[in-house]
Amino acid sequence: NLGEQQTLYPASRYFQYSNLGLTLVGEIVAAASGLPYDQYMRESLLDPLGMSDTYTDIPVALHGERMAVGHTALGRDGTRDEVAPFQARGIAPAAGYASSVNDMAKFAMWQFRAVDGDSELLRASTLREMQRVHWMDPDWETTWGLGFSVVREGERTFARHGGGCPGYYTEFRIEPKTKMGAIVLTNTIGSSPGQYAARAFDLIQPA
Repeated sequence: NLGEQQTLYPASRYFQYSNLGLTLVGEIVAAASGLPYDQYMRESLLDPLGMSDTYTDIPVALHGERMAVGHTALGRDGTRDEVAPFQARGIAPAAGYASSVNDMAKFAMWQFRAVDGDSELLRASTLREMQRVHWMDPDWETTWGLGFSVVREGERTFARHGGGCPGYYTEFRIEPKTKMGAIVLTNTIGSSPGQYAARAFDLIQPA
């Protein structure tokens, strides 16, 4: 059906995060590797990094146990409602990942090691390309690398990515220069994990 779709903006005018685009990347990975997407990612990235608590789609069987229960934003009465488990299914490569703080820390630490020298998973030059600005919107504020949003706050440059699906908002950000990272996972809509992560750097960086 892609041939029948219309783009929101003309090509190359604005950056627009696209779940469809990243879903197609997942299909390309599967076609090029000859393996199902989940198997390829597990064998090529998750298992080598020891990320045993990371899943390429929401692990519904763990909901309410090892997986936190998601909640809505605050209602007018100051309460929140539980949100039923969300499954990305067909767009899992774009929106299906579930993980833990410990596993995301492993992902960050691997990048700190890999950026200084080639690892068995990725060349250092490739990782540096991912973490530098490739796109800037006309407002000079929206800046993206490859897979990462690259932001400048004061004198610091972060490679980051936020996540959001019904019941959960998250933030992953690293500062390659200092090899510091902050990971915030919340189980509620309407939270501000990016602000918490930024504040964590303010508190920890001087130490």
